[in-house]
Amino acid sequence: MNFFAIIGLILLIPFDFDIISTIAQVDFRAHNTNMFIDTIGRIHIIGELENISDEPKRNVGVYANFMDANGTWIANASAGTAVRSLNQGYISPFELLLLNNTLTKNVASYLLQFKGYNGLMKNYSLELISAEDYLDIYGFYHINGRVLNQGNKTATNTSVISSFYDHNGTIMHVAKALTEPINITEGNEASFSIVMDNRDSSHKIKNFTLSIDSDQYVSLQ
Repeated sequence: MNFFAIIGLILLIPFDFDIISTIAQVDFRAHNTNMFIDTIGRIHIIGELENISDEPKRNVGVYANFMDANGTWIANASAGTAVRSLNQGYISPFELLLLNNTLTKNVASYLLQFKGYNGLMKNYSLELISAEDYLDIYGFYHINGRVLNQGNKTATNTSVISSFYDHNGTIMHVAKALTEPINITEGNEASFSIVMDNRDSSHKIKNFTLSIDSDQYVSLQ
């Protein structure tokens, strides 16, 4: 079978944000999972997913089922990992969003499941050349930089993904930007500009990581 539902993660979420978790894992391992409610009442589930199998994985999906206090299903949400294909041992951030904020008050628990398909390993031919970060006067957090394609063919649909962390190392946000140009020919560079636009929490950012992804290559972590 070329796919597998990979990991089940049940989190009980009382609204004082004390979280109790039970984990069962097969091909993926979730790290640093965090839940928060934004200013308009939507639930975000954010975390990092590692491929712990012996095969590269593509089209990795993250699926959440939300339950009320009686364990009755009330909603679901899904998203892909920010890095589209995961080599063995590779980690990608993910973020799920429950858009219906009228259901937030009814959510007592959720179940996370992950599914991927066996894929081909991508060479680590994309390199971060530079990165500069700053907080602007309006409260937006910026990361500007350049990447290099060290491969022997064009890197198409290239993007840079950033995970932002607070002083405790908890993942807070994920942001993504396409490079300019989006297709980087072999031996050439491209620029990128990431903006984390949540001004309510941008001042809490203490650290960030960057991953580079394309159809052909990824960066080392």
